[in-house]
Amino acid sequence: MPNISLLEIAQLLGSNAVSGMAPKVGLKWPPPPPISVRKVVALTPSAIAQKYAVLGGPAGKMGPPTGAEDFCSDNTGRFRSYKNGVIYWSGVAGTKAFEVDGPILTKLLADSPSPAFGPQQGLGYPTSDVATAGTDTFISHFQKGAMYSKPTTGTHAVWGPIFDLYEKLGEAGGVLGFPITDVAGLSQNAPVDLFGDFENGGLFSKGGGTATQLAATVGNNSNTRSLQFVLSQVNAILDAAVANYNNTKGPDDYAVAMQGGPALQDPNNPITDYSVIGALTQNRQYKLQQNLFVSVPIWKDVTIGITFDLLLSLAGPTSVAAKVTTASVNIDTHGNPAIPASDVQKYHDKIMVLASQAGADISLPVGISFLSAKVLTTPIGVAELTAQNFQDLGGPGALVLLFEPLL
Repeated sequence: MPNISLLEIAQLLGSNAVSGMAPKVGLKWPPPPPISVRKVVALTPSAIAQKYAVLGGPAGKMGPPTGAEDFCSDNTGRFRSYKNGVIYWSGVAGTKAFEVDGPILTKLLADSPSPAFGPQQGLGYPTSDVATAGTDTFISHFQKGAMYSKPTTGTHAVWGPIFDLYEKLGEAGGVLGFPITDVAGLSQNAPVDLFGDFENGGLFSKGGGTATQLAATVGNNSNTRSLQFVLSQVNAILDAAVANYNNTKGPDDYAVAMQGGPALQDPNNPITDYSVIGALTQNRQYKLQQNLFVSVPIWKDVTIGITFDLLLSLAGPTSVAAKVTTASVNIDTHGNPAIPASDVQKYHDKIMVLASQAGADISLPVGISFLSAKVLTTPIGVAELTAQNFQDLGGPGALVLLFEPLL
């Protein structure tokens, strides 16, 4: 093999090759570093991002995000807030994320400094989206129970052994209807007895054990009150209120007397639904009417018609409080010239005060721990109360007293 000198190699490659300059054949010199080949990996969206997309993204029910996805306070699950709600994910691999919104979210976060603490308020992470159960009526399930929201009963949490039985009984669509309070402990001593109050009945758990459906009987003794009994109590309440009015009226005022006893405004629709006042759910109320008259010398009597609701609520372990609410007064002078329009207004105002002050406590049997006074529209939610017994009590409007079981 012939020997080739360095000069000959330089002549072949170009005159600048020896000095380190790039050769003239178009090659870069010195050669560039090797090209780094990067593998592009597509990132899988988080469970929350996937849920958000399913719900329609910014144009969907959640609206645009108001913060970044972050860990919940347990450092396991995650959440992200949006204009119209929050999406939570438990952090357990293979599980889905679920949204919480509306009054249920408001209730969930009522005692939380931020949405990050929502799952740590007792119910855990949601296991379903908020479901619509009617007009402005919602249900949402969680790891340890559920929340139910209805305009007439409010938004309440049901959990523990009370929820276990409530679920078996069909939840809000079952015999008990919607909850009217949160499940509550009845003592400070462990193990705590639990009570859940519902539209049509109640559930009780002794020491956190298996829950039972409450009854209104103790042996052969019934803690139910007929509609007629309630009307008789109202008669006594109004009679006392009228007597107090006559005893304190002015010297120029005419005495007022009752004309018959109280009656239902509509026998086919005797009671109102539950109602929410502030943070409290009020019991069903009786829709009643009472006629009064004012005896005016040498002229027709003035007649006064009062329509009002009567609220019954448990006032303590030994009584039920009865109070007149939402009264309205209609006065007919029958054209009596002795009573000018100014006096009509005066009587109206005084009768309204009379009605607003009418009330009394109805005594209950001693030795029984009563949990709820319930005005029923149906007997189906109370253990041992049959359809026949319910009709014997006057049907819708019967007063049923739920008590702690005597164990």
